[in-house]
Amino acid sequence: MNTADVAIPIILTTLLVLLLLSGIAIAFFTLNRQKQRQKAELTQARLDFEKEARQVELELREELVSQFSRELHDNLGHQMTGIRLSVENLKLDLPEQAASFETLDDQLTNASKQIRLLSRSLSQDYVFDLELKQAIQMEIDRYQQLARFKLYWKYNEGPNRMDKAESLVVFRIFQEILTNIQRHAEASEVWIELSQEQGFRMNIKDDGRGFELNDTLLPSKSFGIRNIKKRAAVLGLDCKIITQKGNGCEYQFTKPI
Repeated sequence: MNTADVAIPIILTTLLVLLLLSGIAIAFFTLNRQKQRQKAELTQARLDFEKEARQVELELREELVSQFSRELHDNLGHQMTGIRLSVENLKLDLPEQAASFETLDDQLTNASKQIRLLSRSLSQDYVFDLELKQAIQMEIDRYQQLARFKLYWKYNEGPNRMDKAESLVVFRIFQEILTNIQRHAEASEVWIELSQEQGFRMNIKDDGRGFELNDTLLPSKSFGIRNIKKRAAVLGLDCKIITQKGNGCEYQFTKPI
């Protein structure tokens, strides 16, 4: 056996070992890159969430102030005008009949309730300290006093609670949807269900005029629906919007355990 016959198997074996080692090194390198990428994605997701939470907090403050200004002028202003007219009429026409002041008492009672609800809505600390169920209940009470549409509210208690930052984002989504219904849907009834039993689920349905979903998602159209979907994605919520013209709209948000 000559030297070449011995060298060839050694060279082939060496090359095979080198290839094997190279494959192992590449596999470790690829795995490490994947781990680093996943870690970076998780970090970015958390940063996106924190940024969105801060944005929601800012928008909530602005919305609460504008809400107070708008409804103080549109709703309570009319109430107070009605009270003044009632007082003047009673003074001129029936000053001796105390029973005539019952209308005035009803108006004052209603105005006081609305002032109290608005005061709570405007108190940032009050809203932030509430649980999600309580914050939604407060907003429902406010809309019921305004009598814009009938609200039907159901809550299923459960152990799957969100933290304050997550709850704030959900509450902001809820506010945006009710604002859209009030401004655009022309609805007479709204059904709301929140469940924290098996994961998280929130459904909001109205009997309004509905809309073409694909049209609203265009960049040139309303930012509201796209903003709702973006915030739901930040929380890891599956968001479905079921609607068509003339048949109302339903928003479904779910997140499994």
